[in-house]
Amino acid sequence: MERLGARYLTAGQTLTIAVMDIDLAGRKETWRTDVPDIRIMTDVTWPAITLRYTLTQNGADVMSGTETVKDMNYLMRGGVGLPGGTLRYEKAMLNDWFKARFVNRRPRS
Repeated sequence: MERLGARYLTAGQTLTIAVMDIDLAGRKETWRTDVPDIRIMTDVTWPAITLRYTLTQNGADVMSGTETVKDMNYLMRGGVGLPGGTLRYEKAMLNDWFKARFVNRRPRS
């Protein structure tokens, strides 16, 4: 989120984000003892993050809220399945949310 702020926020803007809850994409299947650290991705195990935010511009509140950001179509993303490290679905979801909310100023859906 710090990288997103550095990339998209303008001079004089400050964004404070508190992460309230995280539900990563996929599910661990504890019965699979042969691969205990693997998350199994399905179309019903989408990522979701609940967060509280406040955006200020030169010290004045511009917008604030609490949202649950989720990507129910995370497996349909083109290019996300390519190598990109851990949490690739969550990072792509947050990037989309960040641009929609703070760059394009689209209201919550």
